[in-house]
Amino acid sequence: MIEVQNATATGLARLLAAASRAPDRLPADFAEKLVTTDPGAAGVLFTYGDLARVPFGGRFLHRAATVLTATERKDPNCWETRSLTTAFGDGPDSTGLRDPVRGLLRAAENSPESAQAVLGDSDLPKYFLTDQESAARPGRGRAVAELLTEATVNHARDTHPATTPKEQSIPWNAAKISSLAIHTTADAGKIIPEARLPLAQIFSMYLPDIEKSYRIGTAPENVDVQDHTGKRGYPNPYVTVKEGWPRYGALVRRGDSRRALNAIGSDGASRKLIGRTVMAYSAYRMDQAALEDKTNGTKDRLPSVAADSAYLTGAMISDLADGDISDAKNLDETREKKQAKVASVFLTPLDFTVVGKALDAPYPIITDFFLSEAKNLAAGDSGKPNEQIAIDRSNDGMDAAKDRLTLQAFESARIHGHLSPTDREQWPQDPKTGAPVPVNEMTETQRGNLASDVGSEIGTYAEKVRQGVETKFRANVISYR
Repeated sequence: MIEVQNATATGLARLLAAASRAPDRLPADFAEKLVTTDPGAAGVLFTYGDLARVPFGGRFLHRAATVLTATERKDPNCWETRSLTTAFGDGPDSTGLRDPVRGLLRAAENSPESAQAVLGDSDLPKYFLTDQESAARPGRGRAVAELLTEATVNHARDTHPATTPKEQSIPWNAAKISSLAIHTTADAGKIIPEARLPLAQIFSMYLPDIEKSYRIGTAPENVDVQDHTGKRGYPNPYVTVKEGWPRYGALVRRGDSRRALNAIGSDGASRKLIGRTVMAYSAYRMDQAALEDKTNGTKDRLPSVAADSAYLTGAMISDLADGDISDAKNLDETREKKQAKVASVFLTPLDFTVVGKALDAPYPIITDFFLSEAKNLAAGDSGKPNEQIAIDRSNDGMDAAKDRLTLQAFESARIHGHLSPTDREQWPQDPKTGAPVPVNEMTETQRGNLASDVGSEIGTYAEKVRQGVETKFRANVISYR
C-alpha cells in the first residue's frame, strides 16, 4: 500500500509539474484553487515533485506561493489547526507534507526559473527573508536559504542564447534578485539566520558592484541591474567575464550595502567569507595594477588601487562590526574591540598568491575561490559569534588588517620591480638562496618589520602605496564610528 501511495503521488506530481510548465495547459486560476481547496494535497504534490527533482512552472509556483503566504499571514497557525495530511506513503518528508509552503519552497529550488519566479517580486522575498516567525517553522529557514542561492549565486555567471532578451535571462534575474535581497535586508534591518551566509555569498559574487556602491554611494532609482556588457562595462578595468565575474551586476546604494552588512555582521561564517573574498580580490587587483605600471612606465596605478582597496576593506570591517555590536551578547565591548574581531578575518588568506603573473595568464578565479570557501563554511562553521576573538588585541586587530593589505601591495611592487634600492634591502632574504622571501612564507616578526620599514623613504613608489592605504583605511573607519 505504501509503495502504491508513493508511486501515485510521484506520478501526479510529475503530471502537475509538466502541465504547469506548458503554456495554457492549466486554467489561469488553477494554482489558487489547488492551494485554497486542499493545501495538504498541494503540499504532498510539491514534496513528491521535489523528491523526484522535477521542475514546476515558475508562474504557477509564484501564484501558489502568493496565496499560501497570504493565508499564513492572516493566521500564522493555519497549517497546525487545519486538518492536513499528516501521513502519506512512507513519509519521506513529513515536514514538507505538513507545511505546504515549505514543500513549495523545496520544489521551487528544482530550477533557476522557478526559484527566480518565486523570489522575483518585492513582496515574497520580504516575507521569506525577514519574517522570523515564518522562518521558525521546521525546515523553512533552510529551504529559503537554498532557494535564494539557487535564484542568485548558482546562476549569476550563466550565459544565455543571443535570441533571449537579456532582461529575461537567468543571469540578469540573478543580479536583479541579488539587488532586491540586499535592499530588502537593508530596509528591514534584519534577515533570517539561515539566509545570512547566502547573502554573504551575494556580496562576494558581486563584489566589484558592491565596491562601486561604496565609492559612488548612490544608484539610480528603479534600476536594479548593471549591464557590464554595455558601453560602461565593469566598475574597474581589472574585472571581466574572463576572470569569472557576472556579466550582469547588482546595483545597490551605499546605505543599502551598509545596512545589509549590519544585518549579517554577527554571523561568523558570513564574516569569514566576506573577509577572505575581499582580501583575495584586493590582492588580484593590486597585482594587475602593479603590472600595468610596469608595462606603461607609470607610477600611479598601484598606489591608487591600493588606496581604493583600503577604503573598501575599512568600510566593510566597520559595517560588519556595527552588525556585530547590535547583536552582541556582551554589550560592554567597545567598538574598537568589535572592529578588531571582525578585522581578524580580513587577515586571510596568506596563501592566496595571485601576484607575479602576466596579464593574459590564467588567474585563479576569485569567484570560484569564494564559492569553495562558502561550501566549507556552510559545512563546518556554526556561524555563532566568538566574543573572545582578538578582544585582547583590540587596537592591533585593525592595524593587522591594514598591514596585511599594505604587504600585499608591497609584494606586487617588489615582483614587478617598483621598490627602491633601500626598500629592496629591507626585504627578508632566504639565507640559503638569497632570494626574497614571499610574504606568505615570512614569520610574523618579519612581516611586522616589513610593514613598518618598507615605504618609509619619502617620495618612493612604496611610500605612495603606504600613504594611500593608511589614509583611506583609517579615515574611512574613523568616519563610521
